[in-house]
Amino acid sequence: MVDAKLAQIHALLPLREENVEAFLELVAETVDLGDPSSIRPLLMIVDEGCPLSGVMDALLRNLEEFPSDVYDRELLAALPMFCTRSPFWCESEIKKRLWSVEERETLIAALPKATDQAREVLRELLTRVRDDTPQLKQACTEVLTKL
Repeated sequence: MVDAKLAQIHALLPLREENVEAFLELVAETVDLGDPSSIRPLLMIVDEGCPLSGVMDALLRNLEEFPSDVYDRELLAALPMFCTRSPFWCESEIKKRLWSVEERETLIAALPKATDQAREVLRELLTRVRDDTPQLKQACTEVLTKL
């Protein structure tokens, strides 16, 4: 079922104004299935070059429907490729995890299952965020010490 939904989503790419509504409906339907295997493929759809304001943000907000521990595990698994394909949105997702103590704790709890490559990408992201965003310095340091 998830594969069929993902195929329908991919068929709508590249996005145009006339198919954005159908795209976001399919994303929501896919997330509503509750299958964590859909998280990584949806993250790989995130496109920094999308000219349609807010569509990628809406896609990522849909992923917030998953429990934090499930989402963090899948985010970390996708992190190396996600960061390569969409560095802005990847950093944005990591920052979201840092702002909240609860979200930060679930991210830290997911670290033991992360690959070495994912851990290295996360280390680079956290270092950059720590240096660029003073409000998140303590949160970045907390996660960095757990890496």
